[in-house]
Amino acid sequence: MKQPLSLSATLLMMFAMFLSTANAQSFHLVKDINTQTNSNPAGLNIILNYQNADQLTRMDGVAYFSADDGIHGSELWRTDGTAQGTRIVRDCWKGKASGNPSLITYCNNKIFFSGDDSLGKALWVSDGTSAGTKAIGRYEDLFPITVVGNEVYFVVSGSKIYRTDGTKQGTVLFYDYRAAHGSFATNFFSAKGKFYFVASHTDPVTGQYLSRVWTTDGTEAGTKVLSYDAYRPEQFNIAPDGQVYFTASTNDKTTRSLFVSDGTPEGTTRVTGTADLDIGYAPITFYAPENLIYFIARANQGSRMALYRYWRNSDMVSIVDSFSLQGGSSDISKIFQAGDSLYIVTSHRDTATDNNYYKFWVVQMAAGATRLIKSSSHISYMSYINGMLYFTASDDAHGEELWKTDGTSSGTTLVKDINPGPLSSMAGQRTSFTPVGNKIVFAATNTSGNELWCTDGTEAGTVLLKDINKSASGDANIFHLTPAGSKMYFAARNAAQDSPQWYSSDGSSEGTVVVPGYSPELFQWYSSAVTKENDIYFTGQQDSTATRGIFTLNTITNNFRFILNSDSIGEYPGRPIDGGDLVYFTTAQRYPGPESLWRTDGTTEGLSRIRQGDNEVGRGDDIAFAGDYLFFQNRDKNFASSIWRTDGTASGTFSIISDSTYPDAYYYNLVPFKNKAFFAGSDSKGKNIFYSNGTISGTKRLAGSYGHPRKLTVAGDYIFFTASNINGDIELWVTDGTSTNIKRVKDIRPGIITSNPQPLIALGNTLFFCANDLYRGVFELWKTDGTYEGTVMVKAELPLSTSYPPANSANSSQVVVAAGKIYLILKNQLWVSDGTDTGTHKVDDPLLNDMSRLTHIAAKGNSLWLIGSSYRYGNELFTGEMSTTPLPLYTFTGNGAFDNPANWLEGQVPPVDILNGMEVRLQPVNGRCILTQPLNIKGGKLTIAKDARLVVPGYLRIQ
Repeated sequence: MKQPLSLSATLLMMFAMFLSTANAQSFHLVKDINTQTNSNPAGLNIILNYQNADQLTRMDGVAYFSADDGIHGSELWRTDGTAQGTRIVRDCWKGKASGNPSLITYCNNKIFFSGDDSLGKALWVSDGTSAGTKAIGRYEDLFPITVVGNEVYFVVSGSKIYRTDGTKQGTVLFYDYRAAHGSFATNFFSAKGKFYFVASHTDPVTGQYLSRVWTTDGTEAGTKVLSYDAYRPEQFNIAPDGQVYFTASTNDKTTRSLFVSDGTPEGTTRVTGTADLDIGYAPITFYAPENLIYFIARANQGSRMALYRYWRNSDMVSIVDSFSLQGGSSDISKIFQAGDSLYIVTSHRDTATDNNYYKFWVVQMAAGATRLIKSSSHISYMSYINGMLYFTASDDAHGEELWKTDGTSSGTTLVKDINPGPLSSMAGQRTSFTPVGNKIVFAATNTSGNELWCTDGTEAGTVLLKDINKSASGDANIFHLTPAGSKMYFAARNAAQDSPQWYSSDGSSEGTVVVPGYSPELFQWYSSAVTKENDIYFTGQQDSTATRGIFTLNTITNNFRFILNSDSIGEYPGRPIDGGDLVYFTTAQRYPGPESLWRTDGTTEGLSRIRQGDNEVGRGDDIAFAGDYLFFQNRDKNFASSIWRTDGTASGTFSIISDSTYPDAYYYNLVPFKNKAFFAGSDSKGKNIFYSNGTISGTKRLAGSYGHPRKLTVAGDYIFFTASNINGDIELWVTDGTSTNIKRVKDIRPGIITSNPQPLIALGNTLFFCANDLYRGVFELWKTDGTYEGTVMVKAELPLSTSYPPANSANSSQVVVAAGKIYLILKNQLWVSDGTDTGTHKVDDPLLNDMSRLTHIAAKGNSLWLIGSSYRYGNELFTGEMSTTPLPLYTFTGNGAFDNPANWLEGQVPPVDILNGMEVRLQPVNGRCILTQPLNIKGGKLTIAKDARLVVPGYLRIQ
């Protein structure tokens, strides 16, 4: 038996900063990293009726849109193209709450839109004044709003079709498609005073259940199918004479045909001149002077797409251009009519770089002549205004910005680099370009945020129209919370950065700074960082060279260092894996694909490739470090699953599964327990739990009358997991690691309906979980000690019962154990529980009460760190100290950082001062304790178990 070594001394650690000691009811913003303010103008331009001409949300020379000024939330605004004439119309939802106006539509001298107030969602109508803006009916799930003559048609819940003249009395439900036919309607538009839509129903003659075109005159009797010959209709457009053209499938051919309709069943027919073509999924356009139709099609299946034109008078068709398209690597991505010209965007793939690029073409519709006017990495948002086509395009020098063209190469120019340099002003905008007077109004982003701009088509005349929001700041998009040393490290964006950067924080605004030089890779969204003593290992890329690889960040010097330049070997870097004294990671020539396994001890000499890339190393909970080995899930090149182990050498890396021939085998959910790796799996004998000591002969099955085990979680001396019985009822089970003691804990929801326990959270010897019982039908918080009697609901009628339990993953952790309690996010509020009814409650804090969303929670020492969104600050990082009561004994049982609650029994991290009558006992399992916070022994006791390792970074003084 190991004898403990007892020390009684004063340990003084010298650190640059101490964490703040505010109580648990005083959370604060760590730092407003993204101070940019955005009003996010939207809804300036809505294209209706599938026509190419822009149907703009304008009335009497005024454009209407939604915007957020940082005071009223997102509400209805108007502009006449001047700063003085740009103002809010009405604060529909009073105060900072957002009315979120959408579907803004002009009809008969009125503005219609969908929006919220304190009573819920409604259809609103406005004459442009605050007093004249009113809700005329309460409708959830309203979409879309369509102009039909002097009325507006709208659809609720995809089924109920209404028409309105803008008054409550004149709003009528005239057809419920779901009630009549059992399905929903889509693809709404209007032409020549009729309302069209697409919906599925059963053909009364053939019995086929297919989608077809319907039309209505606003009455139940006048709602009918246009054609039973055309099904799965798409690509609707209206000719200048009001006829509707669309593509559809038919019973007599496998390709898509072109149809035309005058709005009556007898006037809906197939266009015979295009019968031999397969019509593509791109807009159909018209050239009225020559009675021409332009469309995208291919001659037959397997051939490449091309632009065709069709003469309506003579029923003739001819090819215009194929735009140098090369098979499946390129395509026609956009088609847009502007006056007498047609603008085409084609996408191509550079086989050398494997990147897409785009070509911009113009077609003179009368002659059918084409020419190339520009190449770009991105082209979007085309609008034809005052004889000029405005669009957004991207290049390396300017990012995505506003351009214009007159249809010639020389006349295709950048209007203005609104966000100077390679940063983009137009990327991700939710509005197009709208003419107001002699100006064009649009949304763009620069150092003022996402705001309203206008242009007269010149660089000098392109200016910020109004900085609407000067109050509420933007989102920093925090991720990769990584405690290390005395600080918290994380990735975030500020207003000046296009890519995320590493930050370090001591919990104060002044102590939250950028760590310059390298950025975490966004495409490695699953890539969590690994901390070893003073180093953070992560997947990233060097800012100056964009070189990818595995890096370390030293938390003492704030210096970065390459562990492996994966670009130099032509492979993508994978995520780092904590393997005790070593760090493991993967590389691959492509994703998804075979991965190679590497190891490093942080030195150049200690870096080696353990196994070449014919396998795929497991991810997430499919990795565990137990005993002296790293266990991981592996799939070979044929996707056969197995469990492997490694000791860091090539010879010590092999499969421990003896039954390797079963083609449908699958293993997952590895956890360390009693110096062994336990995992769930499915092989030729069934779905069970397995355990292994790292050898083939020592890998065995836990037999029992259970199936489909998942969510293996260690709590004290037991492994808890969810599993099903013979009836398929999924409930909570428990085992001590032997087949003789494995049982269902409790049938929380009696019968064959599952209670679906999740997530499983260990707090010392107690397991907390959420479950859906028979009586409430919603998830509630439960706890168990592994016995039937000890499995109880923590709080009856939890006020924030939810239909979905909190998430618990590396990417979205909404539950954490700290200071002897569990903290969890329920419906965007922070709750705490000590396992008792009175100790389970919402954390009442002024800052948290103002949160609109909480997404992630982490603990470091006795502080909580939250990623959340508030109206004032946007998505940022917040922190607060938890109030604690001193305990007589604190026991370190994990491996790694001293201030990580997961390493301490019941998450109880000791305070800085260990006073008389208090003891800190260090007995790490398969590892070491790294002293990452100040520790003063003032009359108390520090007990270090035999063979345990205490690592003390920095300065140590014993008195």
